[in-house]
Amino acid sequence: MSYTGSREQQRQLRAAILNDLNGPVGSRRAGAAIVRSLATHLRNNGQARVADGLLANITNLDRYIRNYARDIGWGDEATKSLLWDFYGAEGALRPTSANTTHNPHAHAIEFVFQKSSLQPQPIAPLVGQFVIYKRTISNPQHLVVRGFLKLTENVNSPKSLLVEEIHINRSHRIRPQDFMKEIWSGSVIPRERSYCMITYENTKGTPKIAVFEKGSSTPEGLVFSMNGHSVECIENWGPGNVFRSGIYIERLPEEFDCDTDPQIDLVPMSVLRKTNSHVIRYL
Repeated sequence: MSYTGSREQQRQLRAAILNDLNGPVGSRRAGAAIVRSLATHLRNNGQARVADGLLANITNLDRYIRNYARDIGWGDEATKSLLWDFYGAEGALRPTSANTTHNPHAHAIEFVFQKSSLQPQPIAPLVGQFVIYKRTISNPQHLVVRGFLKLTENVNSPKSLLVEEIHINRSHRIRPQDFMKEIWSGSVIPRERSYCMITYENTKGTPKIAVFEKGSSTPEGLVFSMNGHSVECIENWGPGNVFRSGIYIERLPEEFDCDTDPQIDLVPMSVLRKTNSHVIRYL
């Protein structure tokens, strides 16, 4: 398949690179090895737009590639096309074994949480896109994170779902140097009476755990809403060391695009009371 720059191709390419970067120590493309492979491929294919400044410094290239894998902006479509060709040639744009997965901790999570006698909640009805609400660390009494949550099937670990959670801070940046976008990755594991979501922030690795119970369903039997609680580590700034919040998710249409929809943002509690008052009781 040739590179077109579609959103799905971007997602596949980022996932393939991130999977390699998180690979086991000593694997063929783990860590620095993937950087060297990509650098050689780019040099050999004459990518002049980055060759002079970027490829001369392997440390810069490492950061460049890691940032792209974590969905931190990169507009150089020519270079991405070369990387797509590299992965396509290696057959790495699709899962190839149970030992390679977007979430390197999935099997450990299943080992701990899934026992043979367990009769868990069905997990397939959770697949889809959701808006997720929780209080902010910076101002929990007055400000709410209204983020994006995507739950997808995990072909390498079918008892769990893969998680991508995105927070975009468009209008209430705490400090000028703060990132406007955070991405969390992880797994959802079904339990007998609830669902457990374990994630980590992709840049710093900050962990977070949430437990949900099912609320309402769609006429087709899909989970429409869930509510519960989350606990996360506080790092670098904010009061205390642990942050707890009520949490609520609600299904979004398949065509929803979190990168362009303005409602994925921090939102004042006062505004939420007027626009989505039913959410308040869960926070």
